[in-house]
Amino acid sequence: MMNARAALKTKTFNGKPVQYHGVTFDGTPRVVFWGDFFEPFMYDAARQSLEWVIQACYDRHLDASEYLSETTALLDVLVAKTYEEMARTDQLLRGSGYPDSVAPVQVAHKVEAMKKRIADLAVALTHRGRSASPDQEILNLRPGLWGVSIDLKALWRRWFKRSI
Repeated sequence: MMNARAALKTKTFNGKPVQYHGVTFDGTPRVVFWGDFFEPFMYDAARQSLEWVIQACYDRHLDASEYLSETTALLDVLVAKTYEEMARTDQLLRGSGYPDSVAPVQVAHKVEAMKKRIADLAVALTHRGRSASPDQEILNLRPGLWGVSIDLKALWRRWFKRSI
């Protein structure tokens, strides 16, 4: 029983409020718990992690594939652990503090589905492509007394890049 003193107040991923108090963990509270409440949070965290790895590799001129496979493997472990803890929480709440009195929820299918979504996301993010960074301007015109400057380093880099 979720009593009035320990009410559950939270928000969905989209900001919709969710509150429960004075009810047992059965029916609607359990449906909300297992019905795609946590998945958007996990997916968004995975997206942010993968995008960060891709950006860090891009900034350091590294091939992101090795780092993405390691990140995906770590995310898979986190997903599995999250679902295991959700199953344990479900067991505790349904068993009224005696978790061994009820059977645990089988979460293997949910774990595999989320792992597949994360793997698909990693592939999509790698194929998204990156816009080429604009070449540095060689000639700069600015208002002022001598408002013209030439960046010799940028000129050298551009000339060297074209000669290769």
